[in-house]
Amino acid sequence: MPVFEIPITADDPAFKIRTVLEDVQVVLGFTWNERDERWQISVSDPNEAPLLMGCPLNINWEIFNRFEIPGLPIGSLMLFDTSGKNQEAGRDDLGVRCKLIYKTLV
Repeated sequence: MPVFEIPITADDPAFKIRTVLEDVQVVLGFTWNERDERWQISVSDPNEAPLLMGCPLNINWEIFNRFEIPGLPIGSLMLFDTSGKNQEAGRDDLGVRCKLIYKTLV
């Protein structure tokens, strides 16, 4: 099961990236929630129709496995703290200390 990083740069408090995960094209939307002091992720199909909206991005917490939604990739998506301290991602940590990791199912 290969594991790879999805490169992200959080220059803005809300941004989107397009990527392909196991032959599934998706749009990943990231939003900084000021009140919760936490990043949230949304997943849309290539036409930006919502599949999964506003999930908190917690360290070592798998996002896709809990859902059976047609159009979602079948692998595992999670945020990983490269410092080894398992600290949640702050406003400036996404894509720097905290990396978005995808693990294929096959």
